[in-house]
Amino acid sequence: MKKEIIDNEGDVLPGNLAVITTKHVIHGGAVIQLVVRDGDGDWQFLPHLEEISEEDAMIVGLNTIINLDSTVLETLKMPLRTYPIIKNTGTIFRRL
Repeated sequence: MKKEIIDNEGDVLPGNLAVITTKHVIHGGAVIQLVVRDGDGDWQFLPHLEEISEEDAMIVGLNTIINLDSTVLETLKMPLRTYPIIKNTGTIFRRL
């Protein structure tokens, strides 16, 4: 039985929810260091604070991201709105 993915508002998020990331995360082994929920409510899981080119962007299912780095689950519980959350070299995310 799969565990439900629940956000900070108590809503169940589908595992196939489309989220934004980069080729560097999916294919290059880059570590997710920045999580953003933008003004439209879309989730972004990015490797660093530098600008990402449109050519590097990918849309994948949320489960793909969780399978790469399960620590992102803790970010879904935080009241993001449009505040970015970053991960230091350790494994703990914090708000900027």
